[in-house]
Amino acid sequence: MSKRTVVVMSHRPSFMAAVRGLKQLTSKSKRNQAIRPAVNKTATVLSKAMKRRARGVGPILYRTKNGPKTIPANQLAKSIGIRRRTYRRSGFVVAIIGPRFGYTAPGDVQPSAIAAFVEGLRPSDSLLSTPKAFARPAARESLQAMKSTFRREFIASTKKVLRGLRAKGSL
Repeated sequence: MSKRTVVVMSHRPSFMAAVRGLKQLTSKSKRNQAIRPAVNKTATVLSKAMKRRARGVGPILYRTKNGPKTIPANQLAKSIGIRRRTYRRSGFVVAIIGPRFGYTAPGDVQPSAIAAFVEGLRPSDSLLSTPKAFARPAARESLQAMKSTFRREFIASTKKVLRGLRAKGSL
């Protein structure tokens, strides 16, 4: 048996126990109480990685009606935020990480308006700088950290919810 197999097997029982515990929860609200903290912490890991990468993009030059404008890279990083959403019917809990649409940088510049162009997701004539991806590389580099964070937080939050229900005598 290799070291890798031992490590995977050592993590698996507690995670699977948490999944079994989650299946015991009949209430959607209790399931969401168990899942939300894990999704929030995982989103925070990715958000921080994206902000780090966005600071390295450099100043962004683009065209406007009034002529060319420049956005400093730190403004793009400051605009990155997390939006959390729980879908009522399906019970999916999601976190969307990207530029905050309400954020306006000094000089009435909205980084959210050009973030997709900077990432290279949309072709643009308005972007004078070359696209420099920051979100995808950040996701790639932080994937293992996100997995371990989700696993750790999911186990902890599921145990907490189940412990609370057992204390009340509901389970």
